Amino acid sequence: MNSDPRLMIEYHDEIQIMRIPKCALATAGSTAAIEKELMRAMDEFEPRVVFDMKNLCENDSPTVGMLSSNLISILISVRQAIEYRQGKLAAAAVSGSVLEAFRVTCMDKFLPIYPTVDSAIRSIEGKDQE
Repeated sequence: MNSDPRLMIEYHDEIQIMRIPKCALATAGSTAAIEKELMRAMDEFEPRVVFDMKNLCENDSPTVGMLSSNLISILISVRQAIEYRQGKLAAAAVSGSVLEAFRVTCMDKFLPIYPTVDSAIRSIEGKDQE
């Protein structure tokens, strides 16, 4: 497993598609580093962000509880920063124990969740009603 906790960012027009490596959520220190990296990335661009969670939701393991709580902590911070800047945030490909953790903590009530990155992008672009 890659131990590099770097955030992976792709761009679709002006929308940032962010992927957090599972190993980045393993410790409080690496979680803090990812959160700092996310905030820096959002400072550089208009905050229109899709979190692609596919790699985080694959192969649930006994550490998924810690993974979920660290991820939720990051998403709350990111959501607050994006709201402050009047941006948009969505999550894609959330499943398994991570989706259950989102439901238990009511994250699914204030973070739009879409089955795919493409559907999340369409929503952020305002094309999901077409």
